[in-house]
Parts: sequence; structure tokens; C-alpha cells
Amino acid sequence: SVEKVVHQYIDEKLTVIQRRRFLMYLNGMSTVKIAEIEGCNQNAVWKSVEQSKNKILKFFSKKGGRNPFHRP
Repeated sequence: SVEKVVHQYIDEKLTVIQRRRFLMYLNGMSTVKIAEIEGCNQNAVWKSVEQSKNKILKFFSKKGGRNPFHRP
């Protein structure tokens, strides 16, 4: 499944910080709340989340797959 591939990629290719912040974000936590938990500013969280999404999108585009973030 696409979700399984995404989670495998997250585990293998994202940094520890990117992985932690991205998973919190995917689970519906706001960037403000993540920043609170992480002890950093919201911009740092947003940057981590965006970098994570870009890495995943780049991986899928190289594989010829569809955007895993697209909701039909």
C-alpha cells in the first residue's frame, strides 16, 4: 500500500527530527503545538514538515507514483 511505502521511506530517509515532527503533523497536531512540545519556534517546525513532504514527493515522482498527499 502507499501508506506502507511512505512509512518505510519516513523511517529510512528522514532525520530523527523531521520524522518526529512530520508524524505529529500527520496525526493532526498543529505546527504551533509541535513547536511547543519541541521547544522551538513554529517556523522551524514548518520547515521540517515541508522538507519532509518534499523528500517524499521527490521519491514518489522518481518512482512514477502518484502524490501520496493528494486526497481524491
